[in-house]
Amino acid sequence: MKNIFIVFALLFCFACNNARQKGETNTLMSDIGDMPAMTFQEISHDFGKMTSGDVVEYKYKFKNTGDAPLVINSVVAGCGCTIPSWNKSPIAVGQEDEILVRFNSENKEGTQKKFITITSNAGENELSFTADVLPKIK
Repeated sequence: MKNIFIVFALLFCFACNNARQKGETNTLMSDIGDMPAMTFQEISHDFGKMTSGDVVEYKYKFKNTGDAPLVINSVVAGCGCTIPSWNKSPIAVGQEDEILVRFNSENKEGTQKKFITITSNAGENELSFTADVLPKIK
């Protein structure tokens, strides 16, 4: 029984390889259609030095470089000190947009590295930022 399975697996691989060499496309791939794509100008940002309690923000700019409208389903920050906001409407092909990230350094000290995960119909992307938070002078 194992040998029959191995023979079928090898035949399947051989057939797929032949189709690729002849320039035929995989049926599953051709059924997917056009896809959006998020292309960021920058995926990481350094806020530099700040004092604990400072609130800073940064706009991560991107463009839909795909072939279909882009829909951002969620933008999730790794902690409550980071609040993202974004356009909830579909982003047309070729259109530019941004994700605004606000970081509150209250009760933070030292080097901070935070991550933001974007889930869209183009897949997942991850943004990050760093900040060097100095203690508040009393």
